[in-house]
Amino acid sequence: MNTPDDIIKQFEVYVDDLTELSTQEEYVLLSKVIQEICNDRSWEFLRTTGSVSTTTINSAPLPANFSAIMNNYYESEEAPQPDRAVAYVNGDPHFFIPAGSTRQRQGKYCYIDLATKTLKFTNDIGQGVTVEFDYKKRPDPITTNASEIVIPEEVRYYIAPIMAIDDDVIQKSEKARSNIQMNMLSKGKLLRDLSHINARFQNY
Repeated sequence: MNTPDDIIKQFEVYVDDLTELSTQEEYVLLSKVIQEICNDRSWEFLRTTGSVSTTTINSAPLPANFSAIMNNYYESEEAPQPDRAVAYVNGDPHFFIPAGSTRQRQGKYCYIDLATKTLKFTNDIGQGVTVEFDYKKRPDPITTNASEIVIPEEVRYYIAPIMAIDDDVIQKSEKARSNIQMNMLSKGKLLRDLSHINARFQNY
């Protein structure tokens, strides 16, 4: 399961070559399923360190593949899970807050402005300053066999079965309509299994 075509071949085994999708449509379906898996939770395999520079005295553009902020870890036996999301300005922590609470917070805080795709600070930190934070990256669409699959190999085995479930619905068959509840339950089980894999990356 190293390449997109490997996954598509496995998908075609599941559907017994009965799919009516073209090669390009199969890539679109593969992209959709990968995005669906990535959207399900804050997967550790999507954690990326962002490093951006402020373009004003209190804002910086978000990375192009930004999806969501991820919480940081503290070195504490009592807090093995991510605790809070923090942006570091020259090593100085600024805690993330909801954009709607900026009027109630003074001091070293920051928030995401989704409308302008920028990271904004409640205090002036200066222009041209480097800011670092952890974020969840958004995968690029799969368009060719050379496209990058962002998820780890042990997780890729779950993609083809989910593709087969979705293809059953796409074909609009009578079987698909009758199996819709079972298909949703099967997809939910696959995602729960993936959550156990994710938990292993979070606890050491």
